[in-house]
Amino acid sequence: MADIIFSIFILAIFYFIIFYNTKRSPVSGRDDLLKRLNSMRGIFAVEIVIGHVVRYENTILYPLGKFMIISVAFFFFVSAFGMVISFQEKDNYLKGFLLVKLPYIFALAVITFAVNVCMDLIYPKELGYCFKKGNLIFHFLSVTNWYLWELALFYIVFFIVYKYIKKYRILTVSIITTLFIGIIFQFGWKTKWYASAMAFPVGLAMGEYYLLLIQLLRSKKGKIVTIALTVMGLSSLLYGEKSLVGMVYMKNAMCLAGLCILLYFSMNFVIGNKFNVFLGRYSTEIYLFQFVYLNMAGKMQLDWKMQLIIVVISTLLTACIMHPLFNIVKLKIGYIKYIKL
Repeated sequence: MADIIFSIFILAIFYFIIFYNTKRSPVSGRDDLLKRLNSMRGIFAVEIVIGHVVRYENTILYPLGKFMIISVAFFFFVSAFGMVISFQEKDNYLKGFLLVKLPYIFALAVITFAVNVCMDLIYPKELGYCFKKGNLIFHFLSVTNWYLWELALFYIVFFIVYKYIKKYRILTVSIITTLFIGIIFQFGWKTKWYASAMAFPVGLAMGEYYLLLIQLLRSKKGKIVTIALTVMGLSSLLYGEKSLVGMVYMKNAMCLAGLCILLYFSMNFVIGNKFNVFLGRYSTEIYLFQFVYLNMAGKMQLDWKMQLIIVVISTLLTACIMHPLFNIVKLKIGYIKYIKL
């Protein structure tokens, strides 16, 4: 009974953060849609945190553990969407692009790694972040978050394609992504690397063909596409873990279905309250610093409810503390120029 009450309480908080002060308002254009999506970054970051805690638990929150790949897809989608708009609106956007984007990714990884090592040093049980022997670079890459490195790869692909290819850019990125996720699946990489990657080229497509895609979504064909993607995504449950189609492409279809539903919502509603703004401000930090506390809480052998409380509170506190440092890094590297706010 306690599990049910606690789960309902968490869902109620989530519902409040999303829908409090939400207003019905048709989207006015591409920039407005991106702004609406960016306002949800904090919600999706927290969803990922909760999902990591409950994904193996017998609770009504269990679906949040499955929804995580859609949340990750959201970040790929919004990042790509924003880059296309910036590319079209800002002069010389690609000049120095990789010299800013990649060092920023590396700086985030180093800061996160340093915090994780500090926690490992003071925590009674070994967390696995401290380097002991072997290859330091491999250790660093293996214990820092995979999302950063995949995003860095997408930055490189975006730069090359948009600088040197004038036609069929979306098709080119889509083919590269499709081949990449298929290859890494065959090499036995973890699901997280390929389950939501197709959201990136779709985000680019939204930036390039905004009006066409919005018209499609508003039409009967768009609704049929959404339903078809949903059915395809759910059918991934019927495939085994060794199935390329089920584990890679059907899971990506599920992510795209989730993004379509999110777009329907964002096209018609504006969310905005102080809690939303607060979480959005720290969304990057929330995502990156959750993992060390998930690791620590998992070794405490506590029930999932206490683990969730510890992880969420610890992550939020660390996010608030480290946020000024992340801002300094952005200013020093010149990252602000390359983002679409």
